[in-house]
Amino acid sequence: MQEEECDGTDDMPSSSGSFEAATIFFRALVADLASPKVDALAHHEVEVLLEERGRDLLRQLFQDHLNPRERREQEAVTVRRPYWSALMV
Repeated sequence: MQEEECDGTDDMPSSSGSFEAATIFFRALVADLASPKVDALAHHEVEVLLEERGRDLLRQLFQDHLNPRERREQEAVTVRRPYWSALMV
């Protein structure tokens, strides 16, 4: 199966709250990068900061993706369950 690449412009989340936690985290990271405190860091220290916080951002994005997905999957199971139950009798 071949993966399709997404450029991020198609199929934006319909609910603005879907990725709210990741968006807040990203904005905080951007604000930190623009701060005088980070300006005073050496380049390698900024790189370490980005590695650590970037990894945390990726985790949050993934979690923000999984949360509604879990709800949809649970709803799908609930909808199908009566059919399965009839077959098991």
